[in-house]
Amino acid sequence: MVLNSLVGACATLTGFYLQEKVEAAVTVPALLGPALFVLGLGGGLAGLLTGRLDRLSYPKAAALTGAGVLLCALAARGTCLPVLMASGLLAGLLDDSLQLVSDRRLNDRFPSAQRATLISVSSMIFSVFMIPLSPLFGWWFS
Repeated sequence: MVLNSLVGACATLTGFYLQEKVEAAVTVPALLGPALFVLGLGGGLAGLLTGRLDRLSYPKAAALTGAGVLLCALAARGTCLPVLMASGLLAGLLDDSLQLVSDRRLNDRFPSAQRATLISVSSMIFSVFMIPLSPLFGWWFS
């Protein structure tokens, strides 16, 4: 849950700050809506990667997705619209793929009576990561 929350917080913050960067990079105002839509597609495509990611051990899956999200955050500092779009799409894809793998493994491991508590703890861990990472990402993207 800790690794999943850390990767999720980094991907979420990358997506937040990318919205402003994409808005600045789009030269035709009518294309801003479709550009922001594409940024959100990563989560919807996560199922395409989840099967392959689920075959790995959890530490390997978390390391792979975490490294990918980190590379996306690094690439998102630029100004090239295609790179910004690709980094946002990929960060969402990797984050949601790890989330699906994490959820499946937790569901298989714990009875349903304990899952609500686990979801609450996972949400709290995510929030705890967001507190220090928000200003750090704000500095990174400024």
